[in-house]
Amino acid sequence: VESYQNGKYDEAIEFFEIASKIDFSLMGRCYMNIADIYYLNKKDLEKSLEFIDIALNETKDKNILLDLNIKKATILRKNNRVDEALNILNNIPISTQNINSQYELFLIYMDSDNCDMAIGIGEDLFIEMEEDPTISMKAISELAFNIALCFDQKGDLLYNKVIDYLGEENKTEEL
Repeated sequence: VESYQNGKYDEAIEFFEIASKIDFSLMGRCYMNIADIYYLNKKDLEKSLEFIDIALNETKDKNILLDLNIKKATILRKNNRVDEALNILNNIPISTQNINSQYELFLIYMDSDNCDMAIGIGEDLFIEMEEDPTISMKAISELAFNIALCFDQKGDLLYNKVIDYLGEENKTEEL
């Protein structure tokens, strides 16, 4: 971790790999850190996903598996692989989802312009985040802002429909 924090990424990768071999229970977290190094610092998407996949196949801890799936979905979403990210999150049982997985699902729907789904998730998530004392006000504010953006987009779409209707020459009862 110290090597990672000091920007010695190759050394950090080596130490994380050694730690995962010495104590197998650390493997999931170690490989998640290695994936972060490859993704954030070395800009190697495929290598990052490779380490996440190895950890997903080798880890048994349900909490670490959830974190790994969220991490993978986040990386995929940020690289415009929305369908893959959505597939991962939709395969997480509802009973094991947490605030992070719900927020990532919200962002996927928001980024793919499915504001109805995003709002449906976001409104409940906002209340859940507000009631959790470990969630920062910054995170809650960010969610509220993003929910507002979704409502704004829905409003724009409805406004454009009204304008289209007003411009119609042959207004029918159905229209």
